[in-house]
Amino acid sequence: MKLRSIQFKAIILYALLYCVIGFFLWRGNLYLNSSNIFYKSLDQSLKAKADTLSATISSYVQILGGDSGTLVFAVRRAMLLGPRHSAEAKIAEVESKWLQSPNKFSLNDDYVNFYNANEKLIVSSRPLPPNLRPLLSRGIKKALDGPFYESATIESDNINVRIINVPFAHVPGGQYYILQVVSPRRPVLHILQHQLKYLAIGIIVILVGAGIVGRFFIALVLKPVVQIAVTASSISQENLKARVATDKMDAEMKYLADAFNDMITRLEESFTYISEFSSHVAHELKTPLSIIKGEAGLTLRKERDIEEYKRVIQLTIEEVDRINKIIDDLLLMAKIEYRTDRKVFQEIDLTNFLNDIYEQMRLFAKEKNIDMTYDVLAQEILVLGDAVHLRRVFFNLIDNALKFSPENGRVLIGVHLEKSTVAVSITDSGVGIKKEDLDKIFNRFYRGKNPSRSSGYGLGLYIAQSIVQAHHGSITVASEPDKGSIFTVTLPLA
Repeated sequence: MKLRSIQFKAIILYALLYCVIGFFLWRGNLYLNSSNIFYKSLDQSLKAKADTLSATISSYVQILGGDSGTLVFAVRRAMLLGPRHSAEAKIAEVESKWLQSPNKFSLNDDYVNFYNANEKLIVSSRPLPPNLRPLLSRGIKKALDGPFYESATIESDNINVRIINVPFAHVPGGQYYILQVVSPRRPVLHILQHQLKYLAIGIIVILVGAGIVGRFFIALVLKPVVQIAVTASSISQENLKARVATDKMDAEMKYLADAFNDMITRLEESFTYISEFSSHVAHELKTPLSIIKGEAGLTLRKERDIEEYKRVIQLTIEEVDRINKIIDDLLLMAKIEYRTDRKVFQEIDLTNFLNDIYEQMRLFAKEKNIDMTYDVLAQEILVLGDAVHLRRVFFNLIDNALKFSPENGRVLIGVHLEKSTVAVSITDSGVGIKKEDLDKIFNRFYRGKNPSRSSGYGLGLYIAQSIVQAHHGSITVASEPDKGSIFTVTLPLA
């Protein structure tokens, strides 16, 4: 994976996002666990206090008796409320052992209440706020089956307590009572509120940080898009030179920008082609039209004989044919360049295909007294191609060879079979091509420095090359002035 890529940045961003989510889950889980631990610790403390008080009361009852008066005395004495008893000597040992427990267990901030089974409050260590009294009596009967915990909150009086109700059945006769210890939850809530505050601050800080980092990443990712948009808005028909700089782009955006630049390059080439094409077409059509107009105008200046009129008409027909030929070739060139997907390729036996062309062109060779031979291979050679277009290629090349070869010259058509290709060469003994023209002869409308009427108008070789390239082949030329030329067409075998 490339470091300079949107994929890498997305992975980093998602990793940060998962870290943030993990942090939130960890902090939330820590808060819940801390809450459970703190409340469990508080409940254990309440249970220890209740068990200590219950044991203290039971000790007094065992020594002094189990009547109701003694029970109330024992409860009040355990809560440090009771008066002195006549049997102080008997309870001296209990006093020394248990009366330190309230301080030991920090009962000073607690409410300790003693109820009977009918939910009647018998003894309370401290006066109960009126709003708290009904809340404390809700779980009395539930505690008859065992220790029962609950919480009570009175927001108006800022009261928030944790309660334990435990059964007390150490009285003869089996009568049950309920011992209740009520402790404030302020210390636990204070710790939890601090944790919650830190969690909230952490969430805000992380969200802000994630927003800043995310915005930075998004701006970094979308910056090339902005560059492409700015470049696109600056492009016009008159200005097609603008390109998007791709040096510091991510791989995906670089691919997009390169495609955009390639598109602009193709548009620039197309506009240049259209401009040159229009100029060349205007020039090529202007010449025959000028000839027609000039000859017609000259003929109309005075009376001419019949033969002169015939000559002008014949010249006009020739120039019109020339214009039609140019238009036909231009249409063919447009089809080749812009409708390559509509070509239908079929298997062609190149041996018989070239033999047919040779037989037709040999008639033209005889007219110029040119020796034309076909060095044929005695085997079937199959290629995939469009017979109509390939026929035009070889007709054009052989016609050029005949056209530029002198009388009594020689033209040879040769076929050379290789591993996966076949090469067809057309060799002539003509005037040849200058070295500086070799790399230009396949350009559109190129006719050399000193063109003549017999040299055509510079589309034949360009069309031939376009057709061959559309067949995934190539066309090359080797030539020297006054020594002839060799044009070689190479095509892949079927």
